[in-house]
Amino acid sequence: MKLSLQQIAQWTEGTIHGENITLSDISTDTRSINAGSLFVPLKGERFDGHDYVKQAIEKGARAFLWGHKQAPQNSIPYVQVQDTLSAYQQIAAGYLRQINPTVVAITGSNGKTTVKDLVHSIAQKKFQSHATKGNFNNEIGVPRTILSMPEDTQVLVIELGIEMPGEMENLTAMVTPDIAILTNVGPVHLENYKNLKEIAKAKMEITAPMNSKGLFILNADDENLMAVYREKEFSPKTLTFGKKGAEKIQILSKNPLRFSLNEEKYELSLFGQHQVYNASAAILTGLALGLSKEEIQEALVRPNLTKMRTDLKKARGIKLLDDTYKSNPPSLLASLDTFAQIPADRHILILGDMLGLGEESQRFHRQIGEEICRRGYEYIIAYGSVAKEFLVPLKEQHTAFVPLGQTQEVEQIAKKWEIPNTAYFVKGSRSLKMEEIVEFILK
Repeated sequence: MKLSLQQIAQWTEGTIHGENITLSDISTDTRSINAGSLFVPLKGERFDGHDYVKQAIEKGARAFLWGHKQAPQNSIPYVQVQDTLSAYQQIAAGYLRQINPTVVAITGSNGKTTVKDLVHSIAQKKFQSHATKGNFNNEIGVPRTILSMPEDTQVLVIELGIEMPGEMENLTAMVTPDIAILTNVGPVHLENYKNLKEIAKAKMEITAPMNSKGLFILNADDENLMAVYREKEFSPKTLTFGKKGAEKIQILSKNPLRFSLNEEKYELSLFGQHQVYNASAAILTGLALGLSKEEIQEALVRPNLTKMRTDLKKARGIKLLDDTYKSNPPSLLASLDTFAQIPADRHILILGDMLGLGEESQRFHRQIGEEICRRGYEYIIAYGSVAKEFLVPLKEQHTAFVPLGQTQEVEQIAKKWEIPNTAYFVKGSRSLKMEEIVEFILK
């Protein structure tokens, strides 16, 4: 990256104070400052990045943004802006226009990261592709993803995650997709929306900046999505996939996972039938980018996947399905079906709270408990707070509830229940840090 301070000022409508220098990268964190960095001090509820400008300079920053009215007491160049977060986003939008890659943007309640990983794996067969890392998909993560993009990037694969109404508009102010993918909608962040239809409307705003040259790919088997889709007019061309979609899918076998999309057969090295939907969205994207079926199939067999997302691990004679990144009703049900396909003499569920369900939280947890019962699982540990509601419908199973923070008790119960050839499934919302439980079990 080579950006002048004058270019930064132009994109942010800011005012330069000092010399017009050239910058090599942009950082919001003093821990990642390099010689030649522009430091962007962001403000949070408990911190103000402006307090760390001096530290950033000591680490090599050559310039910084400044959002306070009172002038800074520093000698290096800076750009005065109204708001540093807005300026950070404007810089990202400007840099994206400058590089001008094909943009594939992905949103949805579940499956975003897997679809992103699959599309990135496919695109890399033919292009210089850059993709979102980790969960950098919000108002701070999206500009971070864009600004970490190499200058020779041909395809940008980016997640757009929203929690509140209006957030998609902020994200698409930075990112205008050439291809937009909407995986599904589910009861996620329901505390911020009236119902699933409202969530679907919010996520469909991903298409707002697109024109007739764009492509919109969405899941036709999601009734909430299709209800909103039928009510709207869309500028981009639309492809619907699924058993009810124009691009029809059919599952041919579960292990290995084989399926057909428009009668073309594919094999996927992932567990769970729900992954067929993720792969179908990625395949349609790959075809739209001009890749051959053979190139796409090769990527599906050996994709580069993000950790803690339905990751099967093996150690000391046991198996563990690690899905500790997040948890909500649709993703948990899909993972329960995936877990059932893992052969073992005993299956143990370790399930944490599903957060963000609002007033419906108790009902959703109990419904999952009923599905656990129907699927015949017998050993269940509920961890957290509201997770105890999982156990209400379970009368004859081996169950245990462990309050949040008492991971040692979870580990003791798991050790007591474990027999040779046991399979564990560990899943919970990210803030519960259930990867610590995974680490103990695997030792």
